[in-house]
Amino acid sequence: MGPNRSNNKILVLGLGNDLMYDDAVGLHAARLIRPRITAFADVLESSASGLDLLELTEGYPCALILDALTLDYPPGTIVVFGLDDFRLPSSVSPHWLSISDAWDTARILGLPVADEIIGLGMQVTDTGWIREGLNPEVQEGLTRFASEAVGIVEFLVNNRWSSKEGLGRYAPKIPLCG
Repeated sequence: MGPNRSNNKILVLGLGNDLMYDDAVGLHAARLIRPRITAFADVLESSASGLDLLELTEGYPCALILDALTLDYPPGTIVVFGLDDFRLPSSVSPHWLSISDAWDTARILGLPVADEIIGLGMQVTDTGWIREGLNPEVQEGLTRFASEAVGIVEFLVNNRWSSKEGLGRYAPKIPLCG
């Protein structure tokens, strides 16, 4: 098992790269919420992807992944995803696995990864520039992004990590408004 972790806590994993502008939104959100949820969640930051994420979730019953989205939503839109929504199209390189494919592989191999994976993403404007900070539109939505993450963690803790039923406004693939 990786670093000492309490398996009765949820993992919140902020993903991104601080040097790739808006790509760092998951890292920024993790930093904002860490002091608010340390009693029932471990908050980690990483620039890893695919198989490299498996070790980080080892020993946790549930993981909430915070990340930047580059879809067709307006900047600042927040979307909740289930594990199946992380699948990549078949045209992507076979040398890189999606989060979903990595978890499938881990389960086949019997590795102790998180049973539940939920993604919370924010639509960003630019992840291609080598530049620190966030675009003003993304920065403006960061507090709401962090608040939604805290809300999901609180829901999961109060419902014993069950993301399959009762998520209500946290249903997969539904943009969060407001």
